[in-house]
Amino acid sequence: MYCKYCGQPIGETDVFCMHCGMQLTNAESDPQKNIASETPNKKPLNTLGLAGFIVSTISLIFLTVFGVTGFLGLIAGLVLSAVGLARRDKYSQNGFAIAGIVIGAVGLFFCLLILLFCSWLFWGLIWFS
Repeated sequence: MYCKYCGQPIGETDVFCMHCGMQLTNAESDPQKNIASETPNKKPLNTLGLAGFIVSTISLIFLTVFGVTGFLGLIAGLVLSAVGLARRDKYSQNGFAIAGIVIGAVGLFFCLLILLFCSWLFWGLIWFS
């Protein structure tokens, strides 16, 4: 007997192909598999997490190009991602919310470093002039 997916030889009682991993038996022939093979209710996309990811990413680009002007966008992206992550049990693809939080936090850290450096530079010029 051969696998109908990859053509490799398989045993008569094999449920999965050892070569490609595909299921070989029909789900209707085994009543226990009918329970497991039912499609679960699909959750909607986590749009708040995705929006937070997009806003954080665009704001981080603005931060590197235009300086501190991306600060408000980073905060908005961080808030959107945090709200999306808080509602993660109702939605699918929550990785965008986590990525938005990470990008927002890294961007805020860079923004803080830029502000500290500029203030240090400003006060250094005042004291040494």
